[in-house]
Amino acid sequence: DGPGGIFYSPAADQAARLASGCVLEATYAVLDAAPQVTRSRGGGSSNQTSEGVLPRPSCDAAFALVRPPGHHAGHDDSDGHRAEGFCFFNSACVAARCALETGRARRVAIIDWDIHHGNGTQSILYDDPRALYISLHRYGPPKWYPRTGALDEVGNGLARGFNVNVPWPADGLGDSDYALAFAHVVCPITAAFAPDVVIISAGFDA
Repeated sequence: DGPGGIFYSPAADQAARLASGCVLEATYAVLDAAPQVTRSRGGGSSNQTSEGVLPRPSCDAAFALVRPPGHHAGHDDSDGHRAEGFCFFNSACVAARCALETGRARRVAIIDWDIHHGNGTQSILYDDPRALYISLHRYGPPKWYPRTGALDEVGNGLARGFNVNVPWPADGLGDSDYALAFAHVVCPITAAFAPDVVIISAGFDA
């Protein structure tokens, strides 16, 4: 089924929805523990409980250990091609947009260190100045899927400058390379953006 292909099974939809929901719950748990920004209408407290529903725990940081992943989903919005690269729903973007639309956050940063570029995340947030997306990934078309994530892909309109790619040009880079990139690119830009929450797309093939 070619580059970016995806395999479906009878349980795929439920598994993907549960994974995305877990990321959303983890994000809300962190945001609801922090001092709240002014919320828009409909963005009431998430700690309210109803019969049979446990209150959401709050914490300073959360880790959602979920599959399937999500950062390729949403790159191509044409009919029948919203899912690709083993990704059904873009969980990081779902969490970011829900945090923004409910008023839990005014600015959200997504940092992605998967070895492959998060083409779906970039595409979804490319015009949104409320979201900062930083991706560190191996780059070198045509070999490296998804063949996006060049240095000059920087966002559009009011969001120009809020899409930051760190395209590694060679194999064999190590901890010191990542440490340098974080010290000189990722951390300064994120601090200047001052997000209310940082979401990590923690791909483990890097």
